[in-house]
Amino acid sequence: MPKRQLQGTIVSDKGNKTITVLVERKFLHPVYKKTMKSSKKYAAHDENNNGRVGDKVIIEESRPISKNQEMGVDFRLNRRRKATSCSYRKASRQSESRNQKNQSRKPLRNNSRRKI
Repeated sequence: MPKRQLQGTIVSDKGNKTITVLVERKFLHPVYKKTMKSSKKYAAHDENNNGRVGDKVIIEESRPISKNQEMGVDFRLNRRRKATSCSYRKASRQSESRNQKNQSRKPLRNNSRRKI
């Protein structure tokens, strides 16, 4: 019997030699004929701790490695892209302009002295 293979995205790599992979699938609803999306998380064995959050991987069924691990990483499709310096500069400029707008606002009135 062939081993089941699933494609997903790594959402956690906190465990030692363990990654959590989110596998999404799309299907047509039998009554409403609408495309539905469902997802499931699998704990997979990563022998060399190569996987990082955001990587797309193919996991394959294997023998039980632990209580929750019944999948192993077959191979990594592509790595996530790191933020470039240009996007960092753009984000810092946007935060600076927000800070300037907040400083130009009038301070709130103190209503604690109001007589009742």
